[in-house]
Amino acid sequence: MTPKHILEQQAEQGNVDAQLELAFLYRDGLLCNRSDEKAEYWTLKAAEQGDVTAIGCQYYYGYEVEKSYEKALEWYTKAAEMGNARAQYCLGSLYHDGQVAMQSYLKGVDKSFNTYLKAEETSYKKAVEWFIKSAEQGYARAQYALGVCYEYGNGVEFSYVKAAEWYTKAAEQGYVWAQYDLAFYYKKGKGVDQSDKKAVEWFTKAAEQGDARAQFSLGNCYRKGQGVEQSYEKAVEWYTKSAEQEYTSAQINLGVSYSNGQGVEQSYEKAVEWFTKAADHQDTQAQYELGVCYRKGQGVEQSYEKAVEWFTKAADHQDAQAQYALGVCYKNGQGVEQSYEKAVEWYTKAAEQGYGPAHYPLGECYEYGQVVKQSYKRAVELYKWPAEHGDARAQFRLGFCYENGLGIEQSNEESFYWYTRAAYQGHARAQCKLGLCYMNGQGVEINCNEAIDWFNAAAEQGDAEAQFNFGLFHINRSEDYEQAAKWFTEAAEQGHVEAQYNLGLCYESGRGVEQSYGKAVEWYTKAAEQGYAEAQFSLGIFYEDGWGVEKSYEKAMEWYTKAAEQGYAEAQFSLGRIYEDGQGVEKSYEKAVWWYTKATEQGCSGAQNALGRTQYALSRCHKIGQEVKRSDKKAVELLTNAAENGYAEAQFTLGQCYEQGFDVEKSDDKATEWYTKAAQQGHKMAQLYLGCIYRVKQSDEKAVEWFIKAAEQGLAEAQFFLAYHYKKGEGVKQSDKKAAEWFTKAAEQGDRRAQYSLGLCYKKGKGVMQSDKKAVEWYFKAAAQGHTEAQFFLGCCYEYGHGVEQSDKKALRCYIKAALLGDDYASKKIELMAKKEGNLLLNEIEYQKRKLDLDLMTKDKYDVIKEMLENYID
Repeated sequence: MTPKHILEQQAEQGNVDAQLELAFLYRDGLLCNRSDEKAEYWTLKAAEQGDVTAIGCQYYYGYEVEKSYEKALEWYTKAAEMGNARAQYCLGSLYHDGQVAMQSYLKGVDKSFNTYLKAEETSYKKAVEWFIKSAEQGYARAQYALGVCYEYGNGVEFSYVKAAEWYTKAAEQGYVWAQYDLAFYYKKGKGVDQSDKKAVEWFTKAAEQGDARAQFSLGNCYRKGQGVEQSYEKAVEWYTKSAEQEYTSAQINLGVSYSNGQGVEQSYEKAVEWFTKAADHQDTQAQYELGVCYRKGQGVEQSYEKAVEWFTKAADHQDAQAQYALGVCYKNGQGVEQSYEKAVEWYTKAAEQGYGPAHYPLGECYEYGQVVKQSYKRAVELYKWPAEHGDARAQFRLGFCYENGLGIEQSNEESFYWYTRAAYQGHARAQCKLGLCYMNGQGVEINCNEAIDWFNAAAEQGDAEAQFNFGLFHINRSEDYEQAAKWFTEAAEQGHVEAQYNLGLCYESGRGVEQSYGKAVEWYTKAAEQGYAEAQFSLGIFYEDGWGVEKSYEKAMEWYTKAAEQGYAEAQFSLGRIYEDGQGVEKSYEKAVWWYTKATEQGCSGAQNALGRTQYALSRCHKIGQEVKRSDKKAVELLTNAAENGYAEAQFTLGQCYEQGFDVEKSDDKATEWYTKAAQQGHKMAQLYLGCIYRVKQSDEKAVEWFIKAAEQGLAEAQFFLAYHYKKGEGVKQSDKKAAEWFTKAAEQGDRRAQYSLGLCYKKGKGVMQSDKKAVEWYFKAAAQGHTEAQFFLGCCYEYGHGVEQSDKKALRCYIKAALLGDDYASKKIELMAKKEGNLLLNEIEYQKRKLDLDLMTKDKYDVIKEMLENYID
């Protein structure tokens, strides 16, 4: 039989003390459901028997009398002064609840707040005075009330120790509120040594008396195994007792127990039942839990709309987790029209209450500028809380911000730290990043083994970025192309664009896979269609050359253009080349120049030279009016641009323009400047021209310097001039041998001056062994090209039989050719021979005239010589 049942029996028998105590129980809802009607009933029963304390209660609560605190004070005081412990408690309560202080304040003249505070303090002290009198008589309610005064410092000096002492006295008498508070003190170690075991002991005493709070707390102790052996079954037992008394926290925990199947058979329906009971009492936690049930369709028909309804109820009452959940619904458009603005609004409300999970999505909004103004700094601030509390996603984002200096000072060390924390929690992207840190020595010493481990961990989780990087690692570090191709394939099949491109490279080269242009095209196409410029460029090459696909300039142009328009310099260069050559498109130097210019601006290797070449070609078009309007001005402008872009041929041509004054003002200095630029690039004609310029300027050393450069490139004319300088010792140490060597090089290339000079060398034995035969050989080569002196000396060789068999006829033939070329010595030779062999000469002239085998011979010239010879003969 419970204490309440005993009191009821005694009260029915007319026991005044029992009647009044029972009224207190119903009024406080202690050991029973609260009931003002029953409290009033038993108070009046006691009052009818003349109990002074009961009469005081009548006036205090206004039971069948006009409510009057003055009257209540009067009756309480009478009983209290008679030593009635219950009355002393009631009198103390009257003072403690501030009614006496308020009445005193209202009756006073001074209505300042300080006056009220003083009255309140006085009232608290009077309350403590009467509580002590009652407590010392062992009245449990007063002992408990005294403990409350010490706990909050009302009328006494604050003291948990004193509070615990009085709670203990009341608890030991079975006063349930004291038992609960004392258990709480042991739980927290307030005024007593912390002890979960003692806490459970007192929670149990209060719970067994039916105290719902104690039953709930005891359930928590069993659930967590604090002070007792852990038992979900016992937890559910006590939660149930508490929940059946409408204690909402117990109803929520009981719902969670059914939801998780802890201590009971799992039942989402029962969970919803208990959540609903608590939610009907406007409990925000229960409303949130119901929202979760509707969102997941657990125990109820799935409904995002109903989920939003319950989340909103809780969120409107400032429940942070419901505010966060509502933000998620708005972000994903679940149960409501999608609205990033509303999502940010609810995330912000939850975050401002310190709800950790809301910080991360709100941080993402600030990082990416979704709805809110982008702020990396704010994003970092928001990521820190969840990161420090173990949220791997936030740790990863924080690592990324530190790596790139976004919203915070760049730090590889901090980046490594946060990537590590996230990686150890299994965050695949963080594991990938950590692998890169170890591979590149970013924030940590290079450690290839660690890099492999982390890449592998992330790749095994299916992280495409990690699979791609793992593939790169195998190529760059271990040259294991098979493994590289394997991981590229894994990533590529997930749509990783760089992996698709690199897999294409593997198939193109046959590294790690069987070589296949067809497969290369397949993977290049996948990457290209995602807008990857390098893949687009590669496809352009394949279509242009017909590798793995049918050759198509049209398709090549399409892919080159896509890559070029993204700023890919090599593709821009290729477009320029196609337009320059007119491959599959109408030839256009203007378009070629445009694309070469784009490529050049990005520093594309070879593009600047190609640009210069095309500008040079376009310059020539403008010069002659081919395909474009003729314009000397535009021609010079383009020629200058080509020269300035480093195209050597343009620099040489511009030098010629300045030297001759073609379309520009004549300038030897400008000519020299441009010849020099071209010569420095190895343009052999420019080097020759520079040599000639310095020779004119009588700077033989500089002349020789440039002749050597051109001569070493095989330019015959430069070789001839260099030989001449060695022969004369001008700008270089005189050397017949060197002269002969360079004459030989030029002569072998057909330079008639060199051939003639080499003939002289052999004739005189200078730099070579003397040989009339070799002299004749080279005279003959030079003479065949119309060299006048060579013709003359060849005639001498035939006349005197030097190096050849003597033949006047052949000598005359050579002299005639030399004479026709204007050689005076040859004319004199012919005059001398005419006196001896006149008819012979006439016949030879007639023969030569008919044969016409000399390039410069004309009928008129033959006739002149014939007439001259006839005069000599006469």
